[in-house]
This record gives sequence, structure tokens and C-alpha cells, in this order.
Amino acid sequence: MLRTKTRSIMLIIVIVFVLSTVGVYLMRGNGGGQSDRQGDYAVATIDGKKVMRSNIDIGVRNVAEQSNSMDLTQKTIVQMRKSVLENMAIYEELKKETVARGITVEESEVDEAVKRIEDQFPTKEAFQQYMENNKIRMKDLREEIGLRLAQQKLIDQVTQDATVSDEEAMEFYEQTKDFFFSQPAGYEVTYGRFASLEAAQNAKERIFAGESWDEVLESYSEEDLLEWTPLDDPVFLAEWELQTEELKDFAELETGEIGGPVEFGKGNVIILAKRSKVEARTFSFEDVSGDVVRILEREKVQQNESEFFDELLKRAEIKILDEEYFAIPESPVSGDEDAQSAGSGDQGQSEVGEKTAGENALTE
Repeated sequence: MLRTKTRSIMLIIVIVFVLSTVGVYLMRGNGGGQSDRQGDYAVATIDGKKVMRSNIDIGVRNVAEQSNSMDLTQKTIVQMRKSVLENMAIYEELKKETVARGITVEESEVDEAVKRIEDQFPTKEAFQQYMENNKIRMKDLREEIGLRLAQQKLIDQVTQDATVSDEEAMEFYEQTKDFFFSQPAGYEVTYGRFASLEAAQNAKERIFAGESWDEVLESYSEEDLLEWTPLDDPVFLAEWELQTEELKDFAELETGEIGGPVEFGKGNVIILAKRSKVEARTFSFEDVSGDVVRILEREKVQQNESEFFDELLKRAEIKILDEEYFAIPESPVSGDEDAQSAGSGDQGQSEVGEKTAGENALTE
């Protein structure tokens, strides 16, 4: 679920956001597609500038897609509309603050960011085609990237004070060691995930015949062997994981024994070997102190960031023009309206889609 208030959709102020259809034109309203649809109108103003309904709808849809929150109630959608509007206001305040503090971005930094975006496409031509299809000019893209890089520098400045004392680290460790820093009993295992039953069976037979695990698995192509772990880099599986429906066929293996092949669906066949027994244990503070400090530093940075964005939001001049559009329903909505899209308003069909659950690392 998305976090509320200013931290709920910070996707809007990261650089990857440029690739979405909200992208360069979220505040400017000069993109194609939804922004031009018939019946669009201003639902609010920020610093006197109109915010169109289509801008909010597109923002909600993109945040839902990028956060994989696809099964949304009407209440959640309305809350997200408010969050999108607030983040648009924060974005405007960030622009003002970067100017006030004299924060600048070098052209080389923009070049590097553009390159990173281009690299997300299979070819440079595919990137250019994407730009053309979405009516995004390179000049506008570079300008937007420059703004966002400057804003990130500003955010880094105001959140950099995140010093963690020894007392804070030890207190956190004592309070959370049973949850964060304990490991249940289990096994270190190696496994190979094959594209076919024949390839998996062949690999197992070769290992039984005397070839080493690493030599055998290294000999297969990427088409035949989808994933594997070498002997010197096993993965840990807790005992309870080996009792699950997916992995129960490997539960009774002796240490050093290879199990399988087990099919988890077409093109997904596993062989697995238990390598060593691992007893349950709690890691000492000395072992995990670095992790503890990093966790607390991250929390402090997030807290500083949240306080900064809250302050920017207080400065922003937001005026609601359509109270009904931002009104949270008084009672739960059921049926088709539960999955109603951010962009479809009161229309029944969902444009957000359905969330797909991930699968276990060994069975996906």
C-alpha cells in the first residue's frame, strides 16, 4: 500500500519518472493523450496555475503501475489524487528552493542521466521512437532532468545529517535482534533451474557418474540452464521452507544428496542438493553493527526528508476547485467500482489492471 502524505508517491520526484507518460508534462500540461481528452477541466490550482483533472488521473495511474498497486478502491483512488496534487505542489516548491539556494547542475550530469535513460531501451533508435511517440522533445527532457537533479541535490543537503550514536545502535539491536538478526535452523543448498526435464535429468546423471557440480552446470547454455548456484556460493533455506508445498520433495534429502528433477511448470525444472546443516542462531551486535547503523541512518534520512517535504507543503498555495473530485466516499464501495481506475473518474471500467503476485525464488 502506498504511504500517505508527502512520502506516499516520491516516485514523482525521481529521475526514472521522466520515462512515464506523466513525465516532462505533468505540470506543464502540454503532452498528448489523456491531457487532450474531451471534458478535461481544472480541479485545483497551485500558485495560481491550473491543475487539470487529466494531470491528476495520469499521475495516479503511473504511481499505481510503478508501485504495483493495481487493485484499488474508490476511496484509495481519491486519497491518491490528493497525494498526487500535494506532490505536484511540493515539486513546485522544490523548484523555488533550488533557485533560492543557488543549486546548479552541470551539463555532464544531465548527459549522464540521459545516457542512463537511453540504456533502458534496447537501441538508441527505440529510445528516439519512444520520445517521438510521446511528443517529448530532447530539449524539454534535458531541462526536466536538470530540474530533478537539482532537486535531488537539495534533498541530499537537507537530509544529510543522519548521525547514529553507539547507544542508539545498541538499543535498536536489543529491541529487534530476534526479528531482524536471527536465523532459523535450515540448510545451505545449491540448485540448478533448467528449461527442460531432459536437461535436468542429464545433469543429475552426470554428477552421479563422478563429474563435479560446478563443471556439469557450467557446461550448459543459458537456453538450457536458466539459473544455478555454485558450490562456493550456496543459498540458505530454512527448515520450514522445505516443508512448503513447493519444496516438500526436497525435505527428506540427506546432506550431500541431490534431489529432483522436480517440475514447477513448463520450462521450470529444479535439481537441488543440501550441502550443510545450519543451526538456528542470533547474530552478535559485532557481526551486524554495520547493518544496524545503516538501517538507522536510512530511517533518519527518511524522517528528515519527510519533515522537509511537510514544510514545503505548508508553504504551497493550493486551491481546490472541484471539491467532489477530491471527496473521500463516506461508505465502502463494492463491485466493479472497487477496481475503478484513477483516470476513468465515475466510469465503470478499470484502467489500472490487476496485481500479479510474485512467486517463491526457487519456483518462479
